Amino acid sequence: MKREEILAKARKENKGADIVELEVQNKARGIAGAGMLLIGASMNLIGSLMYDRSCRLFPIMFCSYAAIQGLTQFMLGKRRGSTKLTGLWLFYGLLMTGFTVIFIYQLFRDLNAGRL
Repeated sequence: MKREEILAKARKENKGADIVELEVQNKARGIAGAGMLLIGASMNLIGSLMYDRSCRLFPIMFCSYAAIQGLTQFMLGKRRGSTKLTGLWLFYGLLMTGFTVIFIYQLFRDLNAGRL
């Protein structure tokens, strides 16, 4: 295959988007997600220290974000044939999914008991 054929095939697979554009979008999403978690962690820490109350939703948001990231990394790595860290990403994603379920259960348990 010639260079032009490879580029045409890549654009066709990516619906006309340039590979560099896709990489930039992926990095921007990652930075935005990490920034959101940093802001949330900061607000949760301030609430805990100054007002003795933390946001019960923050651990759910943090763990669910991490779970989705881990499972997505696993699936994309598996699809692309990467074998470096796919097992570790699967373990991380499932662990964070477990934490998310536990935090959601605790939230609804406390809401039901009238503790919030």
